[in-house]
Amino acid sequence: MPAVGGVERKLTTISPQRPTGVAGSELSWSPDGKLLAFGDRESAQAPLKINLLNLETSERQPLTNPPPGSSGDFLPAFSPDGKTLAFVRTATADSHREILLVPVTGGESRQITKNTQQINSLAWLGNNRELVFSGLVEGEKTSIGLHQINVITGQQQRLTGPDALVMGAAYDSHSRRLCYAKLDYDVDVLRMGLKGTVSDQQPATKLIGSTKVEFYQRYSPDGKKLAYQTALSGNDAVWICDSDGQNHRQLTNDPKISKGWPDWSPDSKQISYVGWSNGEFAIYVAELETGKHRRVTRDDFNNSTPSWSRDGQLIYFSSDRSGAPQIYKIPAAGGEPVQMTRQGGIEPLESLDGKFLVYVKNRQTPGLWRFDLATGAETMITDVHKAGYLRMWDVTRTGIFFGSNESSTRALLEFYEFATGKISLVTKLNHGFSPGTRGLAVSPDGRWLTYLKSQLKSDLMLTERNE
Repeated sequence: MPAVGGVERKLTTISPQRPTGVAGSELSWSPDGKLLAFGDRESAQAPLKINLLNLETSERQPLTNPPPGSSGDFLPAFSPDGKTLAFVRTATADSHREILLVPVTGGESRQITKNTQQINSLAWLGNNRELVFSGLVEGEKTSIGLHQINVITGQQQRLTGPDALVMGAAYDSHSRRLCYAKLDYDVDVLRMGLKGTVSDQQPATKLIGSTKVEFYQRYSPDGKKLAYQTALSGNDAVWICDSDGQNHRQLTNDPKISKGWPDWSPDSKQISYVGWSNGEFAIYVAELETGKHRRVTRDDFNNSTPSWSRDGQLIYFSSDRSGAPQIYKIPAAGGEPVQMTRQGGIEPLESLDGKFLVYVKNRQTPGLWRFDLATGAETMITDVHKAGYLRMWDVTRTGIFFGSNESSTRALLEFYEFATGKISLVTKLNHGFSPGTRGLAVSPDGRWLTYLKSQLKSDLMLTERNE
């Protein structure tokens, strides 16, 4: 529609499935106003491709060709001279996102970043040589910040301080001003009593909280402890506390390697977790009695979201070693991984009777899925209200508790019953779940449910630049 108002005109239709954690614009106008760039999917399971729409003829054509099984390409940005398009590509199910360049007339894409995480916005400076982006560069022990990169040499520098959390970036070439949002982000673990238990009348209270982000909490099978992930010590690490939220202690402490995604062994004596550094994600196990840590996977693939089999003999995890993320199993003592799923899979949890796995396909496809350990069959359990949303779910003996967003300010907690296949509402929350954090866990005795509450404040920052 005209900028001064008027009649709206439909240009095209795009897929409603969008990437998560994006603060920048998903549309980009060419400087001459004739082309519009955007990400779109050819099907629900296909990766996002950057498309160009000719506003005069309404013709559209794909410009990029992401690898099969990837999440694809998004956040397009035309260079000031209109000759080059920058965009972001997520090649696997983890948070690694890289910036690539492609000629607007078509051709091969060229990657200009390496081992970059969580890019959520992208903008050109006014000289056709430099970009700014908000993201996290591998090796930085800091929060998501604002970075500048020379697209010719690849040289990068961080523009914001180590504690600044940045989302979004925009540059005005006329005033030479750079604007970005600086965020203050806090995530706490809350606990509520479940209906039909002695804790039924207990209101939700903060169980784990600090000035940092706490998430991915997991109860020990004996119900005495909780393990969780936080950067309270300056680097992502695994911490442990009593199940009532007291007596916190840090389990992993290596300033060179970030660690998270904890899960308990069935005897509550070991914890599996992921350690990552320089683009390599590996599965580790910590022995609580001896304090020893050992590496389980011995390769350079992205291995994540580990969980234990109920007999304690295996560790399930997701990996991109076959291209697209799939679920694998490996002996807890170490050995060769064996592929399980064939149609995509991350975040596995074994049922308490040991008969099947519950998992999700990927970050973009809603739904909880079931992998039969006897037959290998892969079937959907439910996709109601985008069930399986970023590991906001947990498996109990009788069913699955899961959380989803009804809106940005209201979340649902629901229960799927194995015996009947019915879904019932547990409660509604007066806040939404953040797409960047994961964590819902039910105590082994079924009395308590823990979930995450995020608090976010932001300020717009403006800086003038000399070109």
